[in-house]
Amino acid sequence: DLVVAARASLREEGRPDPFHGDPHGFRAWVRGRMPRAHVIQDEGRVVFVAYADVQRGEGWLLQGVYTWPDRRRRGFGREGVAGLCRRAAEAGAEHVQLAVVEGNAPAEALYGGLGFEPFVELRTILFQ
Repeated sequence: DLVVAARASLREEGRPDPFHGDPHGFRAWVRGRMPRAHVIQDEGRVVFVAYADVQRGEGWLLQGVYTWPDRRRRGFGREGVAGLCRRAAEAGAEHVQLAVVEGNAPAEALYGGLGFEPFVELRTILFQ
């Protein structure tokens, strides 16, 4: 379920639980992103999701990249991100961009192995 994945992804990043605020609004937000979702299933179950939230000629922005914890280190993340990069290239995009949480060594290794290179450091700030 994509709502479960989005919530888990935010919690892993140390962000507030969206179900403690407006759970109905959060579900609607996730449903609104579904047309931009790239999903991989294994044994009839969703195991990977990422969203190509910005798709422009000059580049695509991937967000919400998430592999279910019990399916990690099995190639689903690599397959999913590589597939989105291929789709972006086929659409004429000059680059693909994504963000990774500092210290997420497995994700950094995955993205580096696919050819991603750091180009700027960002800081997320939160207003509550």
